[in-house]
Amino acid sequence: MSNSAVFQQTLNEKNIYMERNQDEGGVFFRVHQSIKGGGNVLVVVFFSNNENIVDINIFNIARIDNPLKKEELHKLLNELNKQFRYAKFIEDQGGIFAQDSIDVHDYFSPMLILDHVAMLINTVEDVYPKFMKLQWA
Repeated sequence: MSNSAVFQQTLNEKNIYMERNQDEGGVFFRVHQSIKGGGNVLVVVFFSNNENIVDINIFNIARIDNPLKKEELHKLLNELNKQFRYAKFIEDQGGIFAQDSIDVHDYFSPMLILDHVAMLINTVEDVYPKFMKLQWA
């Protein structure tokens, strides 16, 4: 059984709903999630085609596309990326997202993936006010 199928089975057993999709890059699961502070993010768990790598992304954390805020945004991103070992915060055309990648080549645990999803959501909730402060400044 593939890692993504094992993950799907675990989601079903735990009554966790995530929409399953597949494209040329691999299989991915996604769900919209409300976070503390009022944000609504998109959580995506992506299995590469060979299923050796699992990427966890949280999209729609903030949108900061004011060119006058770029320098301050990149300073904040650098600070956060130094602070957190697993979570990486990335800006793409003004959109802010967080990412965690897990090598599952030698060992796959769907519960480990779910733990990383929870950890990344908690991290996003912790830093969300910093992005909002910059976004609305």
